[in-house]
Amino acid sequence: MTCLDEDGNPLPGEPKDAGDYTVILAVPADNEDYSGSLTLPFTVEKATITLKADDKQATTGSELPELTYTPLGLAAGESLKTVPALACDDAGMDTAGELQSRPAAQKSPTRTTTMQISFIKRAP
Repeated sequence: MTCLDEDGNPLPGEPKDAGDYTVILAVPADNEDYSGSLTLPFTVEKATITLKADDKQATTGSELPELTYTPLGLAAGESLKTVPALACDDAGMDTAGELQSRPAAQKSPTRTTTMQISFIKRAP
């Protein structure tokens, strides 16, 4: 089996990046019983990666906990090339409930994700 990139160059292994490829399956030339080959084009699509905000616990009036996430959809052994920074629009920590976290560079409210922060009342 041989995999070729979109320019027809052989790859050292299986393709890992998104793009158009060709695979060639061929019976070895020294096989006396069978002969032939099959060439098939295929496409590797970009993966959809989801960042799931990790749930946190905090005490009312305390500092905002570190905003962390879990990436979902990565292939085994892969990591994010760019690590996103997270921001929180309401960091008062005075009222129990949910805070909205979002990628720090993202200003659109339609792209926010909910991070559940459980508040525990301080003892008087």
